Amino acid sequence: MKHIDYKPKDGKLLRIDAEVCEGKVAEIKINGDFFLYPEEAIFQIEEFVKGKEIEGLGKVLDAFMEKNQFRPIGFSGEDIEHALRMIN
Repeated sequence: MKHIDYKPKDGKLLRIDAEVCEGKVAEIKINGDFFLYPEEAIFQIEEFVKGKEIEGLGKVLDAFMEKNQFRPIGFSGEDIEHALRMIN
């Protein structure tokens, strides 16, 4: 697994450990200084991301969070996609 600390512009620090294989997320662990309501939603987000293509992940992840009424403060799906691109 590779590690990245990524701070989106006007956002909070994302600490991501991930394994990417052939452009897809094999494993991921997301931590950082952000807020997320409900807090336990981070585990659902990590499970949702596994197996997904990095390309276009941001919009898909934002839609997933909105559908499930997860409220991220300090990051977006696009930010996670950008960080994963840096890892890949």
